[in-house]
Amino acid sequence: MALKRFIAASLAVMLLAAAASIAAGGGTGSDPVVTLSYIENKMIPQFNANLSAAASSAEPRLAALRDEALRVIDGMDASSVQINSSGLDRQIEYEAYMRLMDDGYLLTAASPVSVKLAAGERLIVATGGEMRLVSGAATLAGERAAEVVNVTDASLGYASLAMKTGVRYVVTDSERLAGAETASGATVLVTGRYQVLPAVRPRHTDAAFALYTLGVMRGTGKGFGLGRSATRLEGLVMFLRLFGEEDEALAYTGDCPFTDLPEWNAGEPEKYVGYAYSKGYTEGTSTGKFSPNLPVTAEMYMTFLLRALGYSDNAGDFDWADAPYAAVRLGVITDFEHDSIVRQSFIRDAMAYVSWRALSAKCKNGTVLSEKLMGAGVFTERQYTAAVNGGVRLLG
Repeated sequence: MALKRFIAASLAVMLLAAAASIAAGGGTGSDPVVTLSYIENKMIPQFNANLSAAASSAEPRLAALRDEALRVIDGMDASSVQINSSGLDRQIEYEAYMRLMDDGYLLTAASPVSVKLAAGERLIVATGGEMRLVSGAATLAGERAAEVVNVTDASLGYASLAMKTGVRYVVTDSERLAGAETASGATVLVTGRYQVLPAVRPRHTDAAFALYTLGVMRGTGKGFGLGRSATRLEGLVMFLRLFGEEDEALAYTGDCPFTDLPEWNAGEPEKYVGYAYSKGYTEGTSTGKFSPNLPVTAEMYMTFLLRALGYSDNAGDFDWADAPYAAVRLGVITDFEHDSIVRQSFIRDAMAYVSWRALSAKCKNGTVLSEKLMGAGVFTERQYTAAVNGGVRLLG
């Protein structure tokens, strides 16, 4: 318990000190390269330097953050997550930094600065900002519906499109997030206001564990696997559970038109996919191919969630390419949650969080999804109440 309280207090202090450290800068004309080494070697040490001032002026906030940190760490214990001391230190740093990013901390480049992105890192650029790939490989990041203009050849760009070296990309969308990401490393010239996000790490073990207690999310045999991308098959299975039709899918005896599904648990993948295809819930990627291991994007999974809530993209309730933003408009998640989730790569951690939030959202017919699932026998009211009282930490 003493170790827990020390860790929790450290996290709280770092979060508090973050607000006082914004003036630390970086990315100026004399120091044009902004990397995570700047954060680790300069920003984090300054957190500790600001400890006394932050604590003395914000004692109530410190206590609240300490309690919040304890709940997070208790959730890690409850879900049997094993983290060594070094890994926990890194998680504390990551959580503190991401809280800073979530709260809207942006660097400003009045003239082009060179941003070096390591593998897995992401750049987010505010409206009016410009990006130009100098070296390495990168793709446009953010939301598929975000407007990014290729000024060089006067075309529109979209998330997952490979960036061309030397081409000027301008972010013109005032509502949706856009930027660049790299899997192997890249250097990008940036003008305007921007963020550099570290490689994604899990933040929502508590939501995954709550879903696990309800039978909605299951482990991978090696834990929840929250740090990796969700697959098309996993996204579909989660949808069927949230739609209350998993039992019907497992009882399916009809044909499945896809030949690339994995073999496990007495053919369950063929039952899930065959059933969903027969109901018109999903389609393949090509003739005979479902591509079960391809990653699920935020747009794909939020489309599944909105369908589980009774909304239809075919009927015009929303556009699949804008599904995350439609989830805000329809009251499933908040603006803050939307920005925090879509600014990073969509992994199982994010899938767990938005799935948990969907349980308390209203369906198109006015029924709350959790009530619908209790009525369908997916879980009981007592189980859901226990999961809610377990204290899932919400963003914002």
